[in-house]
Amino acid sequence: MNSRAEKIVNLALFGDQNEANSRVISALPGCSTSNPEENTLLDISNNYVIENEGSIKLRITRTKENLYREETSSRSDFSAGSSDNYEPASDNDSLGSSLNSIDAETETIVQELPKISEAIECKENSPQRKKGKKRLRRTENWASVKAKSLKNSGKSYKSRTGKLMPAKEMAPPCPDKCVLACSKKFSENARAQIFREYWGMGSLQRQRDFLGSCIEQLQLKYRRVTSGVPRKPNSAFYLVVNGGKIRVCKLFLIRTLGITERKLRTVIESKLSGTGIVAEDKRGKHGKHKKADEEIVKSVRDHINAIPRVESHYVRKDTTREFIDGGLSIAELHRHYVSERSSTRETTASYDMYARIFNTEYNIGFFIPKKDQCDFCESFKNSVGDDKEALENKYNEHLQEKKLSREEKDKDKERAKNNEVVLAVYDLQAVLPVPTGQSSAFFYKSRLNCYNFTVTEIGRDKSLCYFWHEGLGHRGVNEIGTCIMLYLEELAKSNPGVDIVFYSDNCGGQQKNRYMIAAYLYAVDAYNINTITHKYLVRGHTQNEGDAVHSIVEKNLKRAKNSGPIYVPDQYISLIRNSKKRGNPLVVKEMNFNNFFDLKDLYGEIAPNLSKNVDGKEFKISDVRQLEFQKGSDVIRYKVSFNQKEWDRIIFRPKKRRVSELRPIKEIKTKPAYTQKITITENKKRDLKSLVDNRIIPEFYKYFYDSVL
Repeated sequence: MNSRAEKIVNLALFGDQNEANSRVISALPGCSTSNPEENTLLDISNNYVIENEGSIKLRITRTKENLYREETSSRSDFSAGSSDNYEPASDNDSLGSSLNSIDAETETIVQELPKISEAIECKENSPQRKKGKKRLRRTENWASVKAKSLKNSGKSYKSRTGKLMPAKEMAPPCPDKCVLACSKKFSENARAQIFREYWGMGSLQRQRDFLGSCIEQLQLKYRRVTSGVPRKPNSAFYLVVNGGKIRVCKLFLIRTLGITERKLRTVIESKLSGTGIVAEDKRGKHGKHKKADEEIVKSVRDHINAIPRVESHYVRKDTTREFIDGGLSIAELHRHYVSERSSTRETTASYDMYARIFNTEYNIGFFIPKKDQCDFCESFKNSVGDDKEALENKYNEHLQEKKLSREEKDKDKERAKNNEVVLAVYDLQAVLPVPTGQSSAFFYKSRLNCYNFTVTEIGRDKSLCYFWHEGLGHRGVNEIGTCIMLYLEELAKSNPGVDIVFYSDNCGGQQKNRYMIAAYLYAVDAYNINTITHKYLVRGHTQNEGDAVHSIVEKNLKRAKNSGPIYVPDQYISLIRNSKKRGNPLVVKEMNFNNFFDLKDLYGEIAPNLSKNVDGKEFKISDVRQLEFQKGSDVIRYKVSFNQKEWDRIIFRPKKRRVSELRPIKEIKTKPAYTQKITITENKKRDLKSLVDNRIIPEFYKYFYDSVL
């Protein structure tokens, strides 16, 4: 395959299929297209039709007119999938003229289109869960495979011994004294065309099938037998010219095709045996290959399975990749395996076998990312002796809570799937600084922090991103609570009387505090919401679908940084919107300083008493695992463990003494948290100003930084 065709094939299989489609169209002559947004049929020189569906699949169909391979159908074309005998084309066949209208490069691209279509269809029908980055076997790049392809195409190639084998050439025809006078029946141009088409097949099996169609067994009336063993039947050889079969001698056939007598003899012997159909090439398919001992293979798998590992935190939704200790490697694991097997005098697998099984049957990476590690779990693992025994009960409870929290989440997923509740997770992404890029000057200066708070509805393929920078708001409970209240208000309008279940981590400064409780009490009473339930995942094991959204955004931002720096927050907004390539795009809500509510003031207005529950036990928000708020109820239900069967209850009584001072919650007016933009620190102002003054930040963005500074 030439370089241009190979690029298009790789782009279609592993890259942007839209781009591959457009490149194919531009490569083919006489091609036109209509609106690419619609389902269109692209007619390419009346030879092929590319059907462009919504997913940009490339399907190849053949039209009834001007398709050169179908012009030879009356002569039983031996193309892929045909079961008829092959007969060679004639000198004046229209194949040559059809090929002349399409250059060799374009013809290669056209021939690769069915392969692209099949690969894309397999890709779309395959499971959506992606595997990790593993090295794939690219057999088409193997030297032996390339040599075999060149050999079957009659081109020069290197043998296994390194010897350069010459290209096949057409030899002179048989002598004039030939009884059949073959050279008078075929012109040199006709012979050259047969030679080109024969080696143009590039397939040993198709070439054998062609030779089989050229050979017919002679039925002799008389045969002289000189010994006790009968001779093998005689064969006659034919070639096609001007649509008719013409008999030729064996020497003429061999010299015209540039083959050896041995190759012809192999086909004759195959035709004379069995049903007369040329048998498939059996080289390398004898089934007697040396196989590894199953017990050794099992020992390798057992050793790999015994390695402790954890699942990935980020993009857990789209990958099954697991992690093991970063201090290890495949070579180190193999040394441990050999040591264990050698101690019991058992046969060991080679490193090649161990690595092949590790890479092809497992999806394991080395080094557990810091964000995937739990402080308490690491503390327990690093403890020894009495310290470890003292922590053992808490550690077991910790693991039990982790297991139960995930089971609880799975149950809620089923409820959301049945439209019983709306299930959502929310989290604040890691800080996004501006300006950012490859310039070293950015790393030594204080920069403006941007915040992306995401709410992801599980099972609905919907994610909302609330975006602001530190000149408009901080990243505390006022900002997080406001985003949740805005989300709940919008949800109540689109789904009146909804039951909503939230999952999040345990950050006390953002969502696990009394001010957030006040926000939920206000939302369930002021909006058309039936219940709000918030469940807190176990600390250190808070993996959720929101992490997958953050990972998608981070990957897109990383690609963008390779193209150029990001100077202002508006660039982040555009990149976040375009991060998700499949499914519904991310919805970005730009927040201004006057959008944020003062939840501390709201808490003071509602004035809930959260000191003790109905049983007189102290209420600690830090111990809570689940909270539930119901419309029209003055009771907050909660659980301190996912293993707890019954809900604890707390009646929030007002702190104020006079009933006249109380107002219904829905009548309380929320107040803005900020009346003007937030002033950033002097140190940060100085650094940003120096970046602008030194033209490290282009002057085009000066207006924005002037507004911030």
